[in-house]
Amino acid sequence: HHCWRNRWFTYVASISAIEQIHASQNTISRTSISILVALRLLPNALFSNIGGVLADTRDRRLLLLRLDLLGSLVATLFLLSYSLSSLPLLYLSTVLQMTVAAIYEPSHSSITPMIVMDEPEALKKAMTLGGLSWSVMTSLGSG
Repeated sequence: HHCWRNRWFTYVASISAIEQIHASQNTISRTSISILVALRLLPNALFSNIGGVLADTRDRRLLLLRLDLLGSLVATLFLLSYSLSSLPLLYLSTVLQMTVAAIYEPSHSSITPMIVMDEPEALKKAMTLGGLSWSVMTSLGSG
């Protein structure tokens, strides 16, 4: 799954994996972590517009389902990269995860208003709850 909660946890785990890989080689990991950050940002710039077009032209529910399935396959690549201590596989997993997320996000963010469109007060609560859960998750993940 590639929602922001999972992306945050894989980000933290990836940094930890990079540090462990470098510790086993007695090297410093700053460049490798910088590459990770760049690889996390690049797919959003390249693919979020495609996600917007797909969200507007396809069945969002089916698109989200397919992207969730693809995201679960990407998760197995992360597990493989961790078990093999492979930086290239970790980087590939990161690019794939963030590409899927960039395509996923426009459909995901537009689905909440579709679900609660007849109740303005419920929409406010739903959007507030989504923002609050994001804030709590990033606070816990960074600690």
